[in-house]
Amino acid sequence: MENNLEKIIQETRELSLENNKILRKMERRTKWAIVFTIVYWLFIISATIGAFYFIQPYINAISSEFSTATGGDVANQAKSSSGGLNDMINLIKGSLNSGS
Repeated sequence: MENNLEKIIQETRELSLENNKILRKMERRTKWAIVFTIVYWLFIISATIGAFYFIQPYINAISSEFSTATGGDVANQAKSSSGGLNDMINLIKGSLNSGS
């Protein structure tokens, strides 16, 4: 009986050591997966910023050509047109308030 108990204890110990090795490998793989995920996203973000930095002079040139072709500054035209929209909204609000 004692021999059988020692055998069971020895098998349990071997299994626990094997499980410990497997768990350590899983933990190591998880850590490396996190590191590679961070590196991956840093690469994606830096490539996007780098591409924008490289393309920005071309975008500025196209924007200036567009504003020249339309006859002025597009941003100022947008501001003035939004003022007309605000005036229209205020007119509608005023007519709704006076009608009540």
